[in-house]
Amino acid sequence: MIIAGQVESFAKIDPRKVSLSGSTDQELKAKVTIVPDPKYVFKVLEAKAEKGENIRVKLQESKNGSATAYAIDVDNTKKNAGRYVDKIIVKTDSATRPEIQIDCLWKLVRIP
Repeated sequence: MIIAGQVESFAKIDPRKVSLSGSTDQELKAKVTIVPDPKYVFKVLEAKAEKGENIRVKLQESKNGSATAYAIDVDNTKKNAGRYVDKIIVKTDSATRPEIQIDCLWKLVRIP
């Protein structure tokens, strides 16, 4: 079976995956932006870390005319060297896509 057709974007998510590396004495931060496609207008209700042990997540909403955009600030809270993963779980009011998941990959090294 072959299925053909055009895939429409639900939202512009940038970056789609958070991947950061640095030393344990650095402040590691990232920002994810979510802009709903005008065809699929939705509101972001909540953004949180799935595990929440090593990252802090803060959601901000901004308006540009009639368009709404969302920014998620992601801060590293871990101080030990190592690798770890988590996900940002974004809850929306959309029946089409009630949840968006954003993978987070971090690598911390200790510099002597």
